[in-house]
Amino acid sequence: IWAKNSSDQVHLLNQFICKYDIINLKTIDEAIKFVSRIKINELSNPYEIDIINAIENGWANSNESAILLMSILTSISKQAFGFCGYSYGKPRIFVLLNENDCDCLIDPITGIKYNLKDPLTPFTKIGFVFDCDNIWFNLQKNDTPWQIDIDFLKENEWKSFKTNNSINVIKELKFVKDESYQIELSNEIKFKVVRLVEDFRKTTPTRWNRFLSQTLENIIAASNDSYSKFQVELKSDKVFSKVLESHTWIGFMKQFNFSNTDEIIEYISLLDIYDSFAKFDIHHDFIVSVFTFTYTQNISSIWIILGALKPNK
Repeated sequence: IWAKNSSDQVHLLNQFICKYDIINLKTIDEAIKFVSRIKINELSNPYEIDIINAIENGWANSNESAILLMSILTSISKQAFGFCGYSYGKPRIFVLLNENDCDCLIDPITGIKYNLKDPLTPFTKIGFVFDCDNIWFNLQKNDTPWQIDIDFLKENEWKSFKTNNSINVIKELKFVKDESYQIELSNEIKFKVVRLVEDFRKTTPTRWNRFLSQTLENIIAASNDSYSKFQVELKSDKVFSKVLESHTWIGFMKQFNFSNTDEIIEYISLLDIYDSFAKFDIHHDFIVSVFTFTYTQNISSIWIILGALKPNK
C-alpha cells in the first residue's frame, strides 16, 4: 500500500508541476536546496503521504519531501527513483539519481548526497524502488544499498509491479513568489528580535546599529541562500571589514526553515548569546539582521544574524 501510494503521489505531482509550471528550478542543486528548506513535521506518520497537502501547508514528513524532490527532478528531465527502506531504524525514502555517471542517494531533508556504494551512508536497508510508473521490490539476499545490484531488468533480483495510475484530480494551489510577503515576514521577525534584546537589557540600554544591520542583510541577499557564498561575500565586504578593524564581533547566525515567527523567537530567547550581552556596557552596539528567501508563500528560508560590537581598547 505504501509503495502504491508513493508512486501515485509522484504521478499526481508530476501532472501538477507540468500543468501549472509552479516551480522555476533549472538544476539538480536548485531542486535539492528548495526541498531541503521545507519544514519537516517529525510527528507525522511517515506512511501517510499527501504531497499536495504538504505543499499547501509548507510542512511535510520526510517521505513527502522525497516525493516532491523526485517530481521536481523529473520535471527538469532527470530520471529519479524513490529508494525506500530504513535509515537509523525509521522508514525513509531517499532519492536515487545518476549524476555524472555516478549513482547517488540524496537525503531530501538535509540535501546531502551520498555515493550509493559508500558503506557509511545512513540508509541501511532497501525494500523497494519506485518512480511514477512502476515499483520494483528487492528480491536480493542483501538489502544494504552498497551491496545490491540496481539493474531493475533482472527479474531474479527485482520484482516489477506495474502500477495503473489513474489519478487526474489536480487542485488549484496558491503557490507563488511574493516580494511584499518576503519583506513583511523579515520585518516582523526583525522587530520581535530587537524588542527581545531591548527588554533583556532594560537596565543597561544599548543601541541597535541599523546601518551595519542593513549592511549584513545586503550581504545575505547577495549570497542567494548559500552559506558558503555568504562567507565569501562577508570577507570581501569593505564596510564590515572596516568595522572589524576597531571592534570585536560577538554573535551568531542561524538559518531556519520557516514554520512560524513565534517558534523562531522562542529559539532565539534560549540562546547562550545572552550571557555575552549581559556583560556588555552602554557603549556596545547590537546588530539584528533578518533576510527571507521566499521560494513560495508556503516555503521560506529565514536568515537571522544577532550579535554585538565591542570596541577594541
